[in-house]
Amino acid sequence: MKKTTILIFVLSTLISFNSFGQKTEKIENDKSLEICQAYAESFVLEEINATIAIKKIILNHINFKYDDIESEEVNLKVAKYLNENNIVCSTVVGSNDEVTELHLYKRFVKDRYFDFFDEIITDEDYEVDLNKVQIRNGERETLLDYLEKTIIKFKDVPDTLFALNLLKEDLKALGAKLAKDIPEN
Repeated sequence: MKKTTILIFVLSTLISFNSFGQKTEKIENDKSLEICQAYAESFVLEEINATIAIKKIILNHINFKYDDIESEEVNLKVAKYLNENNIVCSTVVGSNDEVTELHLYKRFVKDRYFDFFDEIITDEDYEVDLNKVQIRNGERETLLDYLEKTIIKFKDVPDTLFALNLLKEDLKALGAKLAKDIPEN
């Protein structure tokens, strides 16, 4: 049963990538799609660490040869790439299998995948732009806005709530803002 559920999730995720990835201006190119697919596959199947899968794709995109995927130099290159590219993933949400587009960092929050935050995003050595504004449902939204909405959803799940609040405090300490606090261009 578990394998069937996982397979259905992976297939629906890949179908949503293929059918919506070409229609949207938010997915800037095939590189973003490749990152999102690798994340979805590695997260669901757990055959490879999702953080490593994303790093490898990014390093391949910038033609950077590395000896140690965990090195500071690699993490700096990955952080720079993330700042220069707006990576938005199509994902299935809710009981109606609604497809929505989430910035990669929001997708991590949705899935409660905190490893990437721990290794790169919240590490003070790597300056990652935490204030990218995405228009969702007609409203401006940052990672912090999305995180606050997610915290409300998990108010009755103590372990998840604790982890989400801890992430929120880390992000705020690194300068994350709500969309209302960021001037419109």
